[in-house]
Parts: sequence; C-alpha cells; structure tokens
Amino acid sequence: MQAELAQAKKLLEQASAEREQLKIQVAEYQAQAQQQQPVAQ
Repeated sequence: MQAELAQAKKLLEQASAEREQLKIQVAEYQAQAQQQQPVAQ
C-alpha cells in the first residue's frame, strides 16, 4: 500500500510538472503570435 501511494504521488508530481511546462509553452506561443500579428484598431 505504501509503495502504491508513493507511486501515485510521483505520478501526480510528474503530471503537475508537465502541466506547468505546457502553461509556459502556451504563454510563449501566445507572445510570439501577438508579435507576428499586430492587432488592428
């Protein structure tokens, strides 16, 4: 049981880290898109 708990915790931390990575990639992509396409006013 303890080993399963540790495994689940490790997977959860891994998923959390991947989600943070995705958020960073999305933010960078949005920044690039804004630079390429000036918004018409």
